[in-house]
Order: sequence, then C-alpha cells, then structure tokens
Amino acid sequence: MKKNDLYIAIAIIVVTTPISQTVFSQKVIDKALYRCQYKTTTLKDTLDMSYLSTDVMNLDIGENSVVFYSSRKDEKDAYTRKMTESGSFDMNKIKESPKGVNNYKVYTNYPNGKITYQDELVGRRNNYYYEEDLLPIQWTITSEKKLILKYNCQKATCSYMGRNYEAWFTTEIPIKYGPYKFSGLPGLILKLHDTKNHYVFEATGFEQLLTPENIIYDVKGFQKISKNDFLKIQYSFITDPLNFIAQSLGVKIEGISTPGERSKEGIRSDAYLPIELSK
Repeated sequence: MKKNDLYIAIAIIVVTTPISQTVFSQKVIDKALYRCQYKTTTLKDTLDMSYLSTDVMNLDIGENSVVFYSSRKDEKDAYTRKMTESGSFDMNKIKESPKGVNNYKVYTNYPNGKITYQDELVGRRNNYYYEEDLLPIQWTITSEKKLILKYNCQKATCSYMGRNYEAWFTTEIPIKYGPYKFSGLPGLILKLHDTKNHYVFEATGFEQLLTPENIIYDVKGFQKISKNDFLKIQYSFITDPLNFIAQSLGVKIEGISTPGERSKEGIRSDAYLPIELSK
C-alpha cells in the first residue's frame, strides 16, 4: 500500500465511524494584537526527501501569551464534520480534502510560566494535551545578518530537544516569541529551521491586527497526560497508524488479525521524525 493510499484508508475510517458529540467550553485568555504567519515545511521520511508536508501556521501574539496553530485547521474540521454528518464518503472528495494540516496547537506562557501543547492524533478520538515548564532556551547570537520580508534580521543558534537550530530574528519587531515553542530572543523570529531541514518555519507576513482578536484556550474533550506518555502514544500512531486506529476504535482492519498485532501495512519506525528528539 502506498503512503497516500494508507492515509486515505485512515481518513475513511475516521470519517465513517460515529463521533460522540462534545460541547466545547471556551476561555478567552488574552487578546491577539499581532499575527505572524509562517510557511511550515516538515519532512515525513528521511528515506524519501520529497515526502514533505506544508502548512500555513499563525502565531497570534497577545500582551501576556501567544498561540501557534494551523490557519487551515477550521477548514479541515468543517470538511470532516460535513463528511461525518453525511454518513458516507466519496473517495474523490476525500482525496480533495485539505492536506498537510497540522492538528497541534501550542500556547506559550499559559498557564503563566508554562507551555500547553495539545494535539489530535486521529480526528477527535485521540485528543491529548500536556503542560510543561516554560524554560529559557540557551541562544547564541551571531554577527550574521540578512533581510527577511522588509526587516533586518540577525542569526542565532541553539540546541533544543535533541536538534540544533538556526533562527533569524529582528529587533525591529521587539517581540520575544517565534514559531512552535521557541522564544527568548530580543526580537520576533522570522525564520527557524533545524540544521537537517526536517522542520522549516519561514514568515510570509507580519501584521498588527486592526481589531484585537480573542486568544481562546479550549482543552474540553482533550485528555491531560504527561509529555512522556503523549510521546509514546504519538510514536505508536505514526509508526503503525492502522493498528493504532484498530485498537482505538475496536474495529478490525485487513492485515491485523487481533488487536495489538502490528499491521502488515505499518509504517517503518525510522519514518518517525518528531520535532523533539529528546525529552
């Protein structure tokens, strides 16, 4: 089974299995005053350098906290709801559904002094979130400079969770945040990538919002677990998604004879390329 066919199969299972209705409560934790948008490119398989996933992520910046999320997530959720409510699926429509949409969301400095990471591994059936301390990143600022968008930027480097990174920040926007969980430089990070280019975040625009927008915190329907437990679950899902879904939903999938048995179409473990390689 090819990769694309495998993920189409996953989409079919997700769309055609009933989802229990959940009422989501929302909490406004801040007002977004600025927004930086990033083209985000992720390598999915080191043995296939062309297997890239691309998304457009927003960094919404408030006075006290920020949130990093996919700008296309609402579009994907609306599409999934429509397919679910129809009770059937159209293979061609599934192939045309939004691709490369990141399900994760990162709140920085919420709660105060913490990072909250939440993710949906398969639709809304395996939703988790964890909190971790917002620890300072040990940056090394270099003398290298270049222009990104219209801003003068300076290069900084760091090691973070098992990867080495290069970042370009601008003091012309004196905001200490950047994509994902990165922060602590004396200006907004406009480009960030690990030295192997497995993860690349490049700003495509920055704006001050004419009307401040609510930064909404919502983990209703998400199970709180430890970061270590989440990484174990994430590993199981990525390395063998069909088996993961079979166990989660209690369904039988061809190639898996009993729950817990690795599927014949399982993805190699070396395709597991998390952004955080160490704990």
